[in-house]
Amino acid sequence: MKNKIFTTIALAAALVGCSRETGMIPSTSDQEGVKFVITASLDDPATRMTYDENEDGSLSAQFGSSDYIQTFFLNEAGEVVLSSKLPVDSYSISDDGRSARFEVSYITIPSTATTFEAYLTHTNSGVSFQNDTVSVSLAEQGDFDTATDKHIRYASAAVSDITTDENGVAAAKMSFSYKTSMLRFKLTLPEGAPNPEVGSGTVITLNSQSNAVHNSLTFKKGAVVSDLSESGSIVINPYQVDTNSRLIVAVATVLAEDNLKDLQLSCKIGDYSYASVLSLTRETLEAGKIYNVTRTLTDAPEPIEIWTSDEAGSTAFAQSGGEDVTNDWLSCTSGTVSWTANTTGAPRTVTLTFKNGASYTVTQLSPEDFKGDWTIKAKLFDQEKVFGGSVAAYTAKVTFGAPLKGETLTDESGVSHTNNIGITGLYRDATMDACVEINYEEKKVKFGLFFDVREAQYAGDGVYCAFVPEGSTTGSWGGYNFYPTDFSDTNYAWFWMTYEGISNFTYSYSSEHQKVGNGKYYCCGISIISGSTAAACLTPSAYSVIYQANYNGSDDRGLAFYR
Repeated sequence: MKNKIFTTIALAAALVGCSRETGMIPSTSDQEGVKFVITASLDDPATRMTYDENEDGSLSAQFGSSDYIQTFFLNEAGEVVLSSKLPVDSYSISDDGRSARFEVSYITIPSTATTFEAYLTHTNSGVSFQNDTVSVSLAEQGDFDTATDKHIRYASAAVSDITTDENGVAAAKMSFSYKTSMLRFKLTLPEGAPNPEVGSGTVITLNSQSNAVHNSLTFKKGAVVSDLSESGSIVINPYQVDTNSRLIVAVATVLAEDNLKDLQLSCKIGDYSYASVLSLTRETLEAGKIYNVTRTLTDAPEPIEIWTSDEAGSTAFAQSGGEDVTNDWLSCTSGTVSWTANTTGAPRTVTLTFKNGASYTVTQLSPEDFKGDWTIKAKLFDQEKVFGGSVAAYTAKVTFGAPLKGETLTDESGVSHTNNIGITGLYRDATMDACVEINYEEKKVKFGLFFDVREAQYAGDGVYCAFVPEGSTTGSWGGYNFYPTDFSDTNYAWFWMTYEGISNFTYSYSSEHQKVGNGKYYCCGISIISGSTAAACLTPSAYSVIYQANYNGSDDRGLAFYR
């Protein structure tokens, strides 16, 4: 067994005054009140102050020389009327490390205080205090010390239990109990796996299929505040590895009261992925204890992702491990994944996650799903004052609806495209046709804006218009032809934007500088030409409105349509 080594600190540091931390109610002046001493002990089971690993592999808890107690004095209404920080007297730590004194030189306890609560932590821990709440993030837990720093230890007592001796020293006894527990994983990699590494070279992720495990905690009066706490994945790194036996040892601090029954574990080493179905025997843990979880990892199934139409469908999924899982409109029963018809009017995506590490993601979409309200972002040049003038960072609502003509035409390379979308809101009552094409196998969407000078369309108010590219001959900002009508040998062309995420079409001219039509011009925006007659519109001497791919005047912000 390791021997506990005490670290001596200066007496002045042991008698530090009360905290002045931002957002906390300050205690009284350092020169007012009485000395206040808390004699603290650790509840069983013994697990953490500073961990010492015993010969049998168990862990025992001890106070350390950087520990301190943060106290909150409360009135009958439960309001904090005083907060104070009590550092440990390192000379007072008992031989077994299970008790110690914490003290502050001067304190005046408000007469309205009826109870006080205390949290035990240490300098540079992961625990933070704000007003009457205590918070800690469990989302990333690198090495052993990082994980153990995240424990929450709590005690409370009545102010009437505080005693005062003949020297005027106020004293109280408090026994601290844990709100958190620890999982210690001993994981064996399969034959042929790459060597694990301590630190970021090997990443272990814990998640709950029911999203029932917290990765961010906020406490108030010793209880979890649900609307200020979050659930999600916990990422940990090993603190020990044995490359000969391919063994990984890692720890994670978790909320003891969480339901861990469906906790899953995955491990990634470079491009290699492994997983384990944990199937823990306990749903919740005993607070303050450390639990050993020994598992042999297997090769993780490759995640499956498909795109499909809006119709209902199903497919066999042999990697389900026989587990039945449902997530919203997607489900797996007896090895068959099924999805309902998409009637939402928009693309949608959902994922099934299985205990064996497998996952199945389905995205449903069709061209009709892109119809609806969108927002355009561009640098607006409004020479005609249709929108009141030019704006560097212009955003406006537009509508994707039925196309003006809905034609199927052939582009310059001989490939046919069908205009299945019409965009209104860009200029008066005019409609700019566009083409949405979905490649389900490659999981890509192409969105083509349709430039057309075969004939002008009536835009209302006695005005005709046509949509053409804002042209540049340089591939950078310059060499402009703001209203070229010779951009295509067929007098029409598509300009293709990139589909990002589930609802964004973008184009960055500075990085993509895409040529359009017959290749005479790079397209750096949408230009609208107009006239009082159709013929006058198609022989322009100026532009009316330009949506330039230079949002906010910044080269890399481009042109975008987003929901």
